[in-house]
Parts: sequence; structure tokens; C-alpha cells
Amino acid sequence: MKPLLYVIRRTIINALKELRRKPAIMALYIVLAIIFLLFIFSSALTNTERVRVGSTEVYGLILTSILMLIFYSSINRSIKSGSSFFRMADVNLAFTAPLSPKKVLLYGFLKQIGVTLFYVFFLVWQIPNLRNLYSIDGRGVFILLGGYFFLMFLLQVIGLLIYSWTSRAGQYRKLAERICNGLLLIFGLIILAKLVELQDLLAASKAIFNSHSFELIPLIGWFKVVLMAPVIGISSNFYLCVALIIGFTAVVCLVFYTQKTDYYEDVLANTEHKETLYAAKRAGKRPSIASMNGIKTRKVKQSYGGKGASAIFYRHLLEYKKSGFFLLSRSTLILAIGGFAAQYFLQEKGLTILLLLSIYYLFIMLFQGKWLQEMERPFIYMIPASSSAKLFYATLAELIKNFVDGLVLFVVAGAFLHSHPVVILLCAIGFTTYGLFFTYSDVLLRRLLGPIHGKVLKGIISMLMILFMLAPGIIVAMVLRFVVFDGGTGLMAESMFCLVIIGYNMILVSGIFAWAKGIFDRVELK
Repeated sequence: MKPLLYVIRRTIINALKELRRKPAIMALYIVLAIIFLLFIFSSALTNTERVRVGSTEVYGLILTSILMLIFYSSINRSIKSGSSFFRMADVNLAFTAPLSPKKVLLYGFLKQIGVTLFYVFFLVWQIPNLRNLYSIDGRGVFILLGGYFFLMFLLQVIGLLIYSWTSRAGQYRKLAERICNGLLLIFGLIILAKLVELQDLLAASKAIFNSHSFELIPLIGWFKVVLMAPVIGISSNFYLCVALIIGFTAVVCLVFYTQKTDYYEDVLANTEHKETLYAAKRAGKRPSIASMNGIKTRKVKQSYGGKGASAIFYRHLLEYKKSGFFLLSRSTLILAIGGFAAQYFLQEKGLTILLLLSIYYLFIMLFQGKWLQEMERPFIYMIPASSSAKLFYATLAELIKNFVDGLVLFVVAGAFLHSHPVVILLCAIGFTTYGLFFTYSDVLLRRLLGPIHGKVLKGIISMLMILFMLAPGIIVAMVLRFVVFDGGTGLMAESMFCLVIIGYNMILVSGIFAWAKGIFDRVELK
């Protein structure tokens, strides 16, 4: 085991040395570390004894929904493609070394623990929000982080174990998919039956998700009890579920450690796929979303339109038609569901709060812009058009898509919240301007810093940009609303709020566009 521990140690040291040779990136990490420490320090100073406004039932409902989504997506992905703890360097070095496969597997577990700790890092940013809503002390924060760590690590191990079983034959994989989808269908029927009984979706969801019977469900129920403890208090059930989670994790690791299947073959294909993604990141390229997520496309017919730079726009429209119903896609369906759910959480807050919450969604979608595909092709550089025209038409389809998505989100939410049509339209336009900001800020980062190798650093820089560039407009709109309109949710208050947001965002976007438009002038920026 000593040689493998040496490899881990040298990997960490080499990563630090590599960082020293990139002072700009190192400076960004230092700034992030300072902000992170200030974040934790300010969170620790929060008074946990004052009255909180958060509902424990709503917290439990949201927590359960997230857990079910994480479990289903992780297991479903594991059945289809599995996961891997290794890189190709491990395949070439550790797999061929005269070492026991069990020791190599233990080495993979140790590496995965480090990756899981990185996942926990992103949860830390939500701790202050939870402390502002609920009386969570230091011990509660530790429970949240520890529970999330065990959750992510366990799902990785379970995913590899499931894949090692289902990959032996196609019938095993089909059987696993049917079991997974069947369990989801059964649970949906249970919710439907409770909905028919209570005639209220929120009440039916609370009755099921917050029931004692739900806590008996293996893993999902156990993790819910653990992650609810910081909010409702620690009970004997908490210690029981902690013991069950630790015991189950140990059993799963032991089963995988002692099974006779040749896991080298199981992880090789996934390792090669992972290495392809890493190679694309190092080259500053982005794999297509369809290839990463397995999105199916269909054959469609469309007449060719446009000339010069506008041909890019028509090709993007064709791609949207292949993967969805024109501009309506899975993301549109997700937003429609979000708009439907808004009636249960934003009854007295108005659509403008939903507009601000949509920033989270747009930040997630930041890495999926179609303009990035043009950077990997030489054709856009040879089009006889100005760089401004190229950039405009390369992002026009996303602009229209954002408007359609925003319209769906706020029409659905506004219908249930009985909002004024003017406010609905202004919120949809505000959503579109936020989408423009994210798109063109992504272009600007690419032009200033070149291809950023990986989503992590890009996400860090984007978060800082969001904090310092979007905050002034939101602050001015909030001050206007609470000072002039006394925090009202009427037509005039919400309309002025949206108009301030739209005006500020358009000024911001215009400046970013003017700065970023030169990205197609030189192919070296690719």
C-alpha cells in the first residue's frame, strides 16, 4: 500500500507546484479562500437564538425532494454508464503493477474521498442561508456537512457496484432500469392517491414526505432523518440512522472489495470516457451536452435560411428542433414545474422574488451555451462579417430560448399567484436580460483568460462576477421598492422593480458585449 500512498502524496505536491507556475490562477484561489473564510466567520457570528421564519415542514419537503432526485439520477446514470474512481494514469501505473487488486481499489476509495470533500465545499456556501432561516448551531452545520459527505461518497460506491453487476449482460441492465422506474412509478401512485384524498398537492406531499413511515425507507429515509436533525433537534432516531448509514456504507464497500468480478474491466470504459472529458477541458473545449447526458435527437426538416453570420442562428434553431419541440425542451418543462411549485412557496412574496431566484438556475445553465460549439469549429472565423455580427447571431438563439423559458416560468407562476399580466411580461424580460448577462459574461471570460480548463475555476470566477456586477442593480431595485413603495407587492411596486432590473442589466450587457465582441477576430482566442 505504501507505493499507492506515495502516488497520492506526489499527486498533491505536483498539483501545488503546478499552481505556483500559474500566479494568476493561484491569486484567484487565494482570493476565493479569503472570501470563503470571511463567509464562514460571518456565518459563525449569526445569532442562532433569535426567532427564525423558516418552516420545518417546507424544509423537510424540499430536502426529501432533493434526496429523491439525487438518488434516482445517480442510480439511473450508474445503470447506463457507471462511474470510476480512477484516471488513465492509474490504469497505466496501478493496474499493471504487481499489487493486489483490492489494494488498488482501496487506493481508488481514498482518491474518491478527496473528490467528495470537494463536493462538500459547495454546500458550505448555503450554510448562512440555512442559519438565517433556522436555528442551526455549529454542531448542526457539522451534521449537514458530514451527512452530505457520506451521501455523495456512498452514491459513488453504489454506482460502481450497480454498474459492475448490470454490465455483465444486457438483460441485467434492462431489469435494473425496470426496477428503478417501477419504484418511481409506485411512489408516484402513492402521491396521487394521497392527492385524491386531500385535494391539495402541498398537503399531500407533506403528509407523505414528513411521515414517520417515510423515514423507514432505506437510505433516503435515513439521510432525511440525519439532515433534518440540525433543524428539529437530535433524537434517538438520529443516532439509529447514523449507525445504519455507517453500517450500510461499510457493507457496500466490503461487498465491492470482496466480490470476484473483474472490476478492472468494469471501470476501464468509464475511465476512458472521464479522461476524454479531462482532455477536452485541458484543450479548452466543451463536450456537447447531448453526448454527456445522452440526450436523444430526432430527424427534422427545415429549409436553409440566412446568409453570412445569420446562418449560425438558423443552424442553432435546427439543433433546438432536433432535441426538443422547437424551443421547448426539458429545461422548459423544469421551469414550468418550478412555476407550478411557486404557488406553495411565494404566495405573499410576488413574482419578483422568483425572478431573483431564477439567477441560480441561469448560473447552472451557464456551461451549456450553444455559442461555445462555434469556438471549436473554424467556419465562424472565415465568415465575411464583423465580430459583432458573429457574436450576436451566435447567441441570438439562446436569447430567444431564454425569453421562451422565462415566459413559460412566469406565466405558469403568475397564473397561480394571480399576478398582473404586465408584471408577468416584465419578469420574463428580466429573466431574458439575466440570461444575456450570463451568456456575454461567459464570452468575456473566454476572451480575457482564454480557455479555462474545467468548470471549477470558471464557476469560481463566475460567482465572483455575479456578486460584484449584478448586486448593484438588485440593491437599487430593492431600495426603491422598500423606500418608495414601502415593500409593497402591487402592480406599480413590482413593475418599477422589474424596470430597474431590466435597465441596469441592459446597460451592463451592452458594456460586456462591446468588450467581448473581439473574440472572433483572432483564432488564437479559441
